[in-house]
Amino acid sequence: MSREIPIEALERVRLNDIVILCNRGSDWFIEKDGKKAGSFIYDLMGQDEKLYAGQNGSLFASSDGGKTAAATFKAVSAKLFKLASRIKIFRNITDAESYQTILANAEKRKSTIDLVGVSLSAAAKLEAERRSAIEAERKVIWSNGKEALVETEADICSSWAAEAIARIADPSHDPEIEIPHELVSEILENVRRETGGHQPEFGEMCADIDYAESIIRDTFADDLVSEAEFYRTSTLDEVVDMLGGVKTDGCVVLLRNITSGECEYLFRDLDTYDRVQPRSVGELISMVAGGKAVLSDGERHDIEFSIARDRFCLAADPDRAHGDMRFEVMFIAKSVSDEVIAMDDDELAYGIAQCRLKRDSPAENLVARLAEERGCVLNVERDICSIFGWGYSSSGRMESLNELMESMDAICEPTGRPNGRSRGSN
Repeated sequence: MSREIPIEALERVRLNDIVILCNRGSDWFIEKDGKKAGSFIYDLMGQDEKLYAGQNGSLFASSDGGKTAAATFKAVSAKLFKLASRIKIFRNITDAESYQTILANAEKRKSTIDLVGVSLSAAAKLEAERRSAIEAERKVIWSNGKEALVETEADICSSWAAEAIARIADPSHDPEIEIPHELVSEILENVRRETGGHQPEFGEMCADIDYAESIIRDTFADDLVSEAEFYRTSTLDEVVDMLGGVKTDGCVVLLRNITSGECEYLFRDLDTYDRVQPRSVGELISMVAGGKAVLSDGERHDIEFSIARDRFCLAADPDRAHGDMRFEVMFIAKSVSDEVIAMDDDELAYGIAQCRLKRDSPAENLVARLAEERGCVLNVERDICSIFGWGYSSSGRMESLNELMESMDAICEPTGRPNGRSRGSN
């Protein structure tokens, strides 16, 4: 079975001093500018055809899964191709015969250009870029994944231990955070039991934060989990409030899978397929966290919202090592979405071809491409980064509908490391 070549990789196939020859039936097509190789091949493929790896580095288009070739693409050096015109004159043959002669000599000398290798290399680079977006350092906005909960518990445990040690060292210490009522006495009792009350061991162990943390995890595990859950809930409320000012009126939400590049809508439910149209980023986070917006699989997931590579992202089940449900969240102008939904099959196929997408691409991919080309993807990332105090470099998207959002970083302070509830909290 022939290997399929990803068509989207063709846009990156650019060759210097190379001529591309295409043979479809009795017709020949030539592209003398190797830098246009990708677009040349794409434009000559039929509506239902896909691209496959052929022999000697050639490519071929097929509409039956690679069983038969409808068109063949081969490449030779520009210098070698110049001989075609001389051969035609000297032998008094047709253009087609001269091309066949050139290709036969090139294959005999094994000097044809490996279009398969070039295309697969371009595809690999494209895939690597997509994966690097997953692996790139990300700034987490909010998560209810197990890993995030464990990290929260660890931070709270360290803060409780530090506060308990400070109170033991100085009984007049003004408490900064609330800790379990019996924590100090529990640490002292365990230290006395371990050291028999002898100095300096007693003082050293009372100041040992690792020992204090072990007491917390052994004796106050339920309190720790409860506090971490409280923190996560209160943090969600805070994040929703902070990002409620990043307005998204007039937009629908499209999710682009970071691994595959495929797009899908975020729906309110899968019975009506009502597209989510949040009024703000904060409302979107609240809807997803509360189960009022669902992915295409209809399942409930742990979630994580983050900024990665200056893109607003959503991960479903973020604790999975090789999760394939990591998405770039795109706020698309509803008018673009409505335009594509109104297309009939022929119009949709034409639009996909014009945008150089894979022929079996979902309509949502066309929505994303058109929105990006027209500048109809709302730039919420700038405002989110401003609110949290994170660095941001322009993505080229249109600016937020609310130009005054730049001032919100002066209104909202980013949430710091979880350390338990402040004094006086309920």
